[in-house]
Amino acid sequence: MASHVVSYRYLFIAALFGASAFFYWYFVGKSSKRGQEAYEQISERLISQLQLIESDLANAKSSGKVPGTLQSNYPIQIYTNRSLTGLSSNAFVPDYRVIEGDYQIQYLEWEGNKFIALKEYTERAGVRKEYVGVLPIYRNFPIENELIRGGYDKNIFDELRVFVYDKEVEGSFAFSYHDQVVCYFTIQSPPAVSSRFDRFLIFSLLSVAFVLGFFFFQRSASNLVENGRPYAGIGLLLVGVVFIRWLLLATNFPSSVYHFDLFNSRYLVISSLHKSLGDLIITAFLLAYFVYFTSNAVFRSDAYAYFSGASQKVKWLITIVVILLGYGFMGYTYLLLQEIFKNSQIHLDVNRSIHLDMFRMGTLVVYFLFCFSYFLIAHASYILLKHFRSTSPGIVWLVHLATAAILFLAALIIDGDLAIVPVLHAAYFSIIFWFSLPEFIRPIQFQAFLYFFLAAAFSSILGSYSIYKYSEFERNVQKQKFANSLLIENDIQGEFQLDGIMKSIKSDIFILTRMMSPVLAKDMIKQRIKRLYMNSYFDKYDVQVSMYNSKGDPFPNEPGITFSAIRETYDKPIYKTDYQNIFFESNFSPGSTKRYVCFIGLERYDKTIGYIVLQLRLKKYLPSTVYPRLLVDERFMNEPADENYSYGIYEGTNLRYKSGTFNYITNLSQAIFDRSSLYTTGLEINGFHHLGIKGSREKRIIITSPMYEVSWMVSNFSFLFLVLIGGIALTVVFNALEVRFANTGLTLASKIQIYLSIAFFLPLVVVTVATLSAINNSYKEDIDKQYMKKAESVNGYLVSLMDNYISNVINKEVLSNELTDIARFSQADINLFSVNGKLMASSQQTIYDDKLLSEYINPEALRRIREDDGERIILSESLGTLNYKSTYLAIKSFNDASLLGIMSMPFFESRAQQQNQQIEVFTNIINIFTFIFIFSLVVSFMASRVLTNPLRIITSRLRKTTFNETNEPIHWNTSDEIGLLVAEYNSMLVKLETSRAALVRSEKESAWKEIAQQVAHEIKNPLTPMKLTLQHMRRLADDKDEGLKKSIDNLLRQIDNLSDIVTSFSAFARLPAPDPRRFDINGLISQLVHLHSKPEVDFVYESPIEPVLVVADEKMLSGIFTNLIINACQAMEGRPGPRLEIGIRVKEKEAEISFKDNGIGIAEDIQDKVFVPSFSTKQEGSGIGLALARRGVEQAGGSIWFETVHGYGTTFYVSLPLG
Repeated sequence: MASHVVSYRYLFIAALFGASAFFYWYFVGKSSKRGQEAYEQISERLISQLQLIESDLANAKSSGKVPGTLQSNYPIQIYTNRSLTGLSSNAFVPDYRVIEGDYQIQYLEWEGNKFIALKEYTERAGVRKEYVGVLPIYRNFPIENELIRGGYDKNIFDELRVFVYDKEVEGSFAFSYHDQVVCYFTIQSPPAVSSRFDRFLIFSLLSVAFVLGFFFFQRSASNLVENGRPYAGIGLLLVGVVFIRWLLLATNFPSSVYHFDLFNSRYLVISSLHKSLGDLIITAFLLAYFVYFTSNAVFRSDAYAYFSGASQKVKWLITIVVILLGYGFMGYTYLLLQEIFKNSQIHLDVNRSIHLDMFRMGTLVVYFLFCFSYFLIAHASYILLKHFRSTSPGIVWLVHLATAAILFLAALIIDGDLAIVPVLHAAYFSIIFWFSLPEFIRPIQFQAFLYFFLAAAFSSILGSYSIYKYSEFERNVQKQKFANSLLIENDIQGEFQLDGIMKSIKSDIFILTRMMSPVLAKDMIKQRIKRLYMNSYFDKYDVQVSMYNSKGDPFPNEPGITFSAIRETYDKPIYKTDYQNIFFESNFSPGSTKRYVCFIGLERYDKTIGYIVLQLRLKKYLPSTVYPRLLVDERFMNEPADENYSYGIYEGTNLRYKSGTFNYITNLSQAIFDRSSLYTTGLEINGFHHLGIKGSREKRIIITSPMYEVSWMVSNFSFLFLVLIGGIALTVVFNALEVRFANTGLTLASKIQIYLSIAFFLPLVVVTVATLSAINNSYKEDIDKQYMKKAESVNGYLVSLMDNYISNVINKEVLSNELTDIARFSQADINLFSVNGKLMASSQQTIYDDKLLSEYINPEALRRIREDDGERIILSESLGTLNYKSTYLAIKSFNDASLLGIMSMPFFESRAQQQNQQIEVFTNIINIFTFIFIFSLVVSFMASRVLTNPLRIITSRLRKTTFNETNEPIHWNTSDEIGLLVAEYNSMLVKLETSRAALVRSEKESAWKEIAQQVAHEIKNPLTPMKLTLQHMRRLADDKDEGLKKSIDNLLRQIDNLSDIVTSFSAFARLPAPDPRRFDINGLISQLVHLHSKPEVDFVYESPIEPVLVVADEKMLSGIFTNLIINACQAMEGRPGPRLEIGIRVKEKEAEISFKDNGIGIAEDIQDKVFVPSFSTKQEGSGIGLALARRGVEQAGGSIWFETVHGYGTTFYVSLPLG
């Protein structure tokens, strides 16, 4: 009843939280003026940031900081008489012509960027200083790729769809600051809940409600199982799981309330049930728990006993269903991984990346939960099928193998990739079936860990195979996509850049001036175009520049053909592109490749002054180039997705063009062109995969990449295996907390395995983290040193170059050309800044022309080089999501060491190289540790058997140990811990034997007490009247009848003896409790020797000088010692020279008293009976004396024993503890 109350309590609290979330949403969070609420949120953020900018401006104005030393939260620029003299950041520096004017705050736009500018200014002695703070709210980049994304600032506008205007438009909100309207913005589709806090609160309340609702169904189902209704419990949990999942889908929770990328369908959509990775995680968890609950509910109850009594047809039907269920779930797990990979950008290949973002971790969680469900299903299959093993275990196994064979053949026909599923499941189930591994789970034994790790190994094989097959699929898709882009023939990216280059050339003052001048050389124009405008993207082209005068005639030293003739040749529809004046020729005649022809008309003052023709012919073989990813616009990319790809373009069987490292001429036979598989799945030859795509006019493209290496599959197996082992460890911990199996006990072998696993994983984590950290730091240091060394070598060339430029020996054009040559020679990007931090020249001028970077140096570099007199510095910088470093070196004159300029050398690709190095090290570590773990698992299994074998022997002996029989000791030859345990066991046997003897003796004494008491009672009563009667008869007898008197006297003596015996028996039966006191035993023995001394016996007593104090009953010991003295004297009767030696020897904690006589000794056959009551060697003895002596000494905490040699005498010893 109490459990039902707890279940309904969950339901009540869940309903309370759900109602709270609804009421909060309806009455507080939900706003009828959602747009107004969102506008107020945006306004608050804008005002907050503008206030920070105002504070920075005030600090800059009051401090009067010199250029390059300004520090602020936002971009701040200082202009002195319209010239930039200070800035806090070079990330966003608008042109002064845009921000000039007298105002305090203004919304401005510049080259597609939107920002708010705040300004303060001072004017003293004709010097006007303007302090401008900039708040960018929208960034526009002409190039977009994975590194650079434009758009509105999410810190201000969150995820809202906002548009900002400088004028009021319909439905817009006016933003004001200091009572001045700054800008207007519209909000499209404002959220149902306005505040981020409100959304988070509602999300939290509903999350708790759903969790408590799940607990309600779980506890209610558990109660039904505990009450003997397992199927009702399973049904209720199924209804609860389905209801909760339906409710989550119907309400689109949590996406409808709070934004989580994990629940964003942009990243993964598999089906209407799995609209995101978060939905898939929830489904996997609910399924795993349902399978777990069902297996426990069925097998903890005796419901499955029904299967044993079912008919043979029902049994075989259940067998087939259970077998198919195991195969089906493993196959579903494989297909699910494929769907995740194919419908998202998620991958689990550690050979590509070791970075674990939330999507990869979420996928690993899904993978583990489905593997856990598969493990439970296979386990349940074993439990069900084991009921048939008693009659036909082999037949069941053969049916299993037959099913696997049928499914394998079906998979080969339908989808060959699935053929691994029946093979893996058949192998896994055969192992656990024949070794009965599931039997060792309760309680958890060592074999249970073998069972867990075996399941993890097979699941890891399935996962690594799935990654491998997806990599093949992805490789073919990428190759086909890239090949299709090549079949288009046009270089879309090149055309896009050429159009921009042509516009720049038309407006280049240097080119226009040279073209107009009849005396200036025209070769400088060609050099400028090739070095300044033909960036590294066009390294794959041979560039030819031709120049013509205003009439279209060629200049001297130019080809004789006129401009109009060339124009007429290419101005045809077959050569036209999407860009005006750019024509494309695709000529695959022998020795020819495709080329572009661009016509540029130059005008000055609305008058044509000449023409330039650019001809770009694709080189037959692509040279090695270094090309920054920043300049790649993904909208026009047609480069291969993998840098390891090579490709060759054929016309028929003739190679016309190749790119990459693969040698198509020597390593690829022309015979492959006739093989149909080349154009479907591709061919694998000598470690390379080739995929062919057919085009028009017998055009073929062969794309080549290295094959997926076996070592990569091993690395993925190791990674997934370790992930599953970690998941198993967490599951075991949670199970321990739930069922508290520690109370039921773990075997020692299981504990050994747990400790070994901990000892394995801790070093793995520590070594991996430490190694990767060390490599990361070492790599960064090496890269820094490498680029610093390269920068220093380049700096030597730049010093003389800058000297010549400052001395007007060369102009800026020559400076740029020389810088470009140096950059290409050093295979690095080089930027050259003036002493004021303004860009003078760059080997990647396009980056600055496209406004990806501002034309000003990093202020920190300027400060540390110019003001702190630094020579060199390396700074971390970023653009978009690209993090990189830049080396800055001061260019100083050789003559007077004056600062001529500053050189910057950025290195963009360090992260990729570093990641590749980390991947290599990480995969090596996990491979080594995984196989060491598997090896150690086998070794630990053998070691645990060796270590626990003595314990099993001891356990077996303990089970056979009995109190009534003699127990054999264990023989162990070593003195290790087991030897100590065996020694203690053998010592226990000795003590057990002693206790048994003591118990037997105690039982005998108890029996003798009862006998003695009965004898004393039965015999003593008639002795008195008998004695009185005989005494009366003797008085009445005639004095002359001596014979009668003698007979009566004999009878009286016998009656006295009987009386003495009865008295002894009575004393033995009613021995009084001892009265221990501290006394000197030396004095007691001295008294007894003096009392019992006889002339015929030689008494020898060596008395100690000092008192010997003991704690005992003095009267009892006096009687015991007297008895021993009398016995000794009686034993020496008739012996020559009787001698009794009495001695006291004091040891550490006891006093030992000895009584040595030279009597006849004690025969060997009666030595064991000496202390037995009623045993006596004397005719008149009662046999009670020594029994009483032993009992009394033991009550005093001592012991009594004797040593004897028959015919030579006996020595009795009494040992008593010292007082």
